Amino acid sequence: MSASPGPEVVALLDGAVDCYVHAGPDPIPRHDNDIGLASGCAGAGYRAAVHRHHFAETTGRAELARAATGFDLLGGLVLGDATGGINPTAAELALRAGAAWVGLPTLSSAVFRAGLQTKPAGVQGALGLCAHLSAHREPPRGEALETSSGEGARMSDTEPIRRVNWQDPGFTDLPFNLRQALFGLGEQGDPDAPVLVITQFAPHAELPVHSHPSAFCDAVVEGSMIVDGQENPRGTIRLLRPDAVYGPSIAGPEGCTLLEFYAHDRGRPGEFPPEVRTPEFERTVAEFRARQAAAQRG
Repeated sequence: MSASPGPEVVALLDGAVDCYVHAGPDPIPRHDNDIGLASGCAGAGYRAAVHRHHFAETTGRAELARAATGFDLLGGLVLGDATGGINPTAAELALRAGAAWVGLPTLSSAVFRAGLQTKPAGVQGALGLCAHLSAHREPPRGEALETSSGEGARMSDTEPIRRVNWQDPGFTDLPFNLRQALFGLGEQGDPDAPVLVITQFAPHAELPVHSHPSAFCDAVVEGSMIVDGQENPRGTIRLLRPDAVYGPSIAGPEGCTLLEFYAHDRGRPGEFPPEVRTPEFERTVAEFRARQAAAQRG
């Protein structure tokens, strides 16, 4: 873009939307930063533009540029190596954050890399660095368990065995003093794949009556639990049919750790009947979400 486009160019661009603009900071040299990009687009007559970046998601950067300049700079995400590849979780999070565009790999694609020698030196250097980091990171790509944003993990095609200790994985806090870690046993994003869930109950934590659409089994591996008034000591294994209603589940004085195996990930989330969703239940969930939001704000 010229620093001072002529009147004919301004007339042609008036009200247009540029769906492919770049700005720094970027491993590939760019002409300007986000603020300069937004100001330049506004001066050229554009109505809006989409800020693409080959190595990072740009929604937050675009929002700051909009606030600073008033120009409608929109964020996006390229699903290349640097952002996790074809990652549905990254795409959904970007869209929920306000991204206007999600694109398939460009620099990371086989077609682009096949013609890399014809590209400018800055592009070659940045892509070479990205490829080097991907190949030498620990663990190497394609030889380890891949995870996505705390929502679970799947086994890679080249790894027949993965060992996990239930005390090791990172847990996500849940209402009712629970924590969970999820491990998908099929392709990432496949709702019909089975899933392993590790659930930790704090001492005396109580989970109300509920059910799961999927058949599943669980095993008490630490502590104890009372379910439907029946003691479930360490070593207890239960097998439940789809939609079986049970509870309340009350952890013992030492807490409780469960290993849960669900036949289908789509049937894993618990469903609470209307009689359980009392004002106290809703208040507990609302207070938990408020604490989560406060923690995210820092």
